[in-house]
Amino acid sequence: MEKSLRLGFVATNNEAEYEAFLAGALMVRQLGGEVVELYCESRLVVGQVNGEFEARDERMQGYLSRVKCALNRFKSFVLKRIPRGQNAHADSLAMLATSLGSKLSQVALVEDMISFSLANIPAIGVHSFQVGPSWMDPIVIFLKQGILLEDKTEVEKVHKNAPYYWLSEEQKLYKRSYLSPYLLCVHPEAVEPILEELHEGICRSHTGGETPFSMKYGVEAVIPLESGFPTLKSNQYSVEGNNHMLLDNLDTVEERREVASVKMASYQQKLKQAYDNGVKLRSLVPGDLVLRKVVGTARNPAWGKLGPNWEGPYRITSVVDIETYYLEDLDENVIPRPWNVNNLRRYYY
Repeated sequence: MEKSLRLGFVATNNEAEYEAFLAGALMVRQLGGEVVELYCESRLVVGQVNGEFEARDERMQGYLSRVKCALNRFKSFVLKRIPRGQNAHADSLAMLATSLGSKLSQVALVEDMISFSLANIPAIGVHSFQVGPSWMDPIVIFLKQGILLEDKTEVEKVHKNAPYYWLSEEQKLYKRSYLSPYLLCVHPEAVEPILEELHEGICRSHTGGETPFSMKYGVEAVIPLESGFPTLKSNQYSVEGNNHMLLDNLDTVEERREVASVKMASYQQKLKQAYDNGVKLRSLVPGDLVLRKVVGTARNPAWGKLGPNWEGPYRITSVVDIETYYLEDLDENVIPRPWNVNNLRRYYY
C-alpha cells in the first residue's frame, strides 16, 4: 500500500519529513504492524531520531518528542537514511498530482493535511532567517532614501559601489550586469542554507554556458531555491509569455546545442593555449644527458610489469635531423642508431 500526503500549510523540508514520518508510523500501527523499518531522506531527521544529532530548535524538539512516542508503540523499529538518488519513487508519490506518467501502483492513498501535527506551535515560513546588519544595508538605504553614513570611508565606498547595484520594487538588491541577468544579493547568514541546497544535487555541471536540462529540453528549470528568494525571472513570469518562449526555445534548441559544443571546444583550446604559453621550450643539444625509453627487444621479459621503462643516462653526441639524435653511454660507447626525441627524456642530476 502506498500513501501520499498533500500538505495544506507551509513547511520546511525537515518538517515535511517529520510529518510523513508520523503519518507512516500511524498507518502501520492502524494496520496492526508491530515491527517497522523506516527510510528517510533527511540526514538531520535520521540523526535526531537515532540520537546522533541534538534537536535545538523548539519545533524540531516537538516533532522529535511526537516521533519517539509513536515509535514506542512498536516492539522494534529501524530508521535508515536513503540517498536522494535512490528515493525517486517516493518523490513521485510526493508529487502525485503532477506524476500521472510515473510507474505508480494502481492504488495510492492521498491524504490532505490542513494543519501541523504540532498544533501548539505556530507555523513559520520556509527560508525564515533572523539576520542582523550586513554590507548591503548602506547601499540599500542610499538607493532607497539617498542617505549616507557619517563615516567618510564608508561614504566613499557606497558612492563608488552604488552604481553597480539596483533596488527593485520589492526592495530586493541586485548586482547589475551588462551581459548576463542581474544577480540577487542575499544576506551573508542566508548563504549557508543556499549552498547546502545547491550542493545537494539541484545544480550540476554546466556545458558552454548551458545547463544539461536546457540541452535536453530546450528550457531552463526553476530550482526550489527561487521560491524562497524570488528573482526577476520568477517575479515577472506570465503564462502567455512563457508559452511563447517555449515554442521559440524548441525551434532553436538544436542550434543552441551546436553553439554550446563550439563554445566548449573554444574554451578547451584557449585553456590549452594559456597553458602552453607558460611552457618554455628548450631543445636538446649535444652534451645533454638523457634517458632512453626501453622498447622492443631491449625490455627483459624477466622484469615483468615492474621493470624500468627508462634506461641510461646517455650523452647526446650530435643532431641528425629535427628532434633526432645520436647517443653514447657515459663510457663513450656509441649507440648504433639515431633516436627520436619521443623516446628520450632529459636526465637531471
